[in-house]
Amino acid sequence: MQITLHMRSRMNQRSFSPAMVSTILELGVMNDRGDRLTLDQRRASDLEEAIVEKRREHKRLEREIRDLERLRKKGPVTVVTQNELLITIYRNNRR
Repeated sequence: MQITLHMRSRMNQRSFSPAMVSTILELGVMNDRGDRLTLDQRRASDLEEAIVEKRREHKRLEREIRDLERLRKKGPVTVVTQNELLITIYRNNRR
């Protein structure tokens, strides 16, 4: 969906982030006319599930970042393969 200038202005004035709007679009309930989405207290459990899922994703991303930082510290490394089989891994310590 495209965002109008009016919508962007109201989002800024009312402190709604694009992620919040996406969540409303995903979890909100459409009215009978099909022109409004509402996210009310009855959907609080859906929000809670979304929060739990995002926290899991956050932890997973933190682990990935930690692994990438550790790999960077190891310096040059080599993985030996043959016919889609991973044989060994080692640091390139030759000087």
